[in-house]
Amino acid sequence: MTGPVSDENLRLLRLRFLRPPPTWIQVSDKGGLVPVELAVGVTDDYGGHAEAFEALTLQLQIVDYKTLDPISDITISVEGHPDGPSQISLSTSRGPFHQLKLTLNFTGLQPSSQNLRFLVSKSFGEEIEDSHGPQLSKRTKAMLDIIGQPDQVPVEGWDGNQYLFMKVYSGEFNIRAVKDLKGKAGSTSSEKVQTALRTIHFRNRLSPIFVVERPGLNNSTGQRLWDCAVGISCFLQERPDALLPNSCLAFADIPEITTHQSKRRKLVKDSQQVTCVELGAGCSLASLAASVLEPPPASVIATDVQETFSTTMKENIEFNQSLERVRPAVLDWGLLSEADIAALVPRPAQTSLMLLGTDILYNPSSHPILLETVSTLLRLPNIVNSQFLLAYKPRTEGDDGFFELAREAGLNVEKVWSWGDVHIYRITPPTNISL
Repeated sequence: MTGPVSDENLRLLRLRFLRPPPTWIQVSDKGGLVPVELAVGVTDDYGGHAEAFEALTLQLQIVDYKTLDPISDITISVEGHPDGPSQISLSTSRGPFHQLKLTLNFTGLQPSSQNLRFLVSKSFGEEIEDSHGPQLSKRTKAMLDIIGQPDQVPVEGWDGNQYLFMKVYSGEFNIRAVKDLKGKAGSTSSEKVQTALRTIHFRNRLSPIFVVERPGLNNSTGQRLWDCAVGISCFLQERPDALLPNSCLAFADIPEITTHQSKRRKLVKDSQQVTCVELGAGCSLASLAASVLEPPPASVIATDVQETFSTTMKENIEFNQSLERVRPAVLDWGLLSEADIAALVPRPAQTSLMLLGTDILYNPSSHPILLETVSTLLRLPNIVNSQFLLAYKPRTEGDDGFFELAREAGLNVEKVWSWGDVHIYRITPPTNISL
């Protein structure tokens, strides 16, 4: 693949553990071999199997559960994949996922118990680094930075689209080193880990934002990471001023954010007037992304229904040690009570309110109650500036009807960003001023 790659033809796919690793592996502390079975595949963000490309070479590694650094004293060989240690050739002609029979070779274990993860990512052996490779836009390069794969080259699909692949870490599993197995082979638990981990990378941060997924939990939409949340993270990295009052968000405008001291002080002052509320937060990535902007809003509140609040939403905020920066809250859409409003925007209120939403339009029957909530919050009398940044990806028939409903309700709707099939709209009350 050579020449320019259009942003609108790019798509995100997910590498997934479709059969996750066991919760523990037992081995002699002197080392040895342990068989482990996994299954990996490629899906879209909803979990549908991706078959638009012929083949892909993947890299399988074992990493520390916390630092994510590779572990050097455990090597992996994969039965039936002779390309090299830890290399997996994934061909869609063989089906939607690949069963992997691994042999883990332990050369020595210290300490006697440790927690690890598997990592599967697109192999860097396929990347092209010469001048004849694909020409990627600044926005696509920013998207590759966000997913932590800056050197990845898109794979061309049969459908004319180009695909990027998000790496995935398994949930953590425990290695138990036993002093004397008396000649017995190592063993594994029958129970499987129930989570997966993805990372989102901001240029101003040494450590990534972690997103814990629980795709098997009640098949709830709030338990997995969706494309629009990744898209709005990329947008906020491009436009860290987007949450500030009266920011000019002209479509495709990517300004250089000033570092001049006096203007920097104004940015900080403006950010201290902003309350940011995410609706239907799910894994809370948009809230977490907003909280690490420079400068950050004064407060960030991630909201969702009770079921998601109690599971993935709260889990992700706690996992990122962000409870001081992001407050989780339960919020049901529809008519808001005075208590609901006071919990989101305490009085005396900050002068600006920023609402965020990602992938929340998939059910058209929920549009009226979503609009009722949005209209109420955007038109609060004690807020002098308010806006709603909504990341949207077409999913179901009629899911774009929300924008017409918003216009009929007297709100301004403008598209401010696009990449692939993800689009970001700014929705404002008619009194807002855009400079």
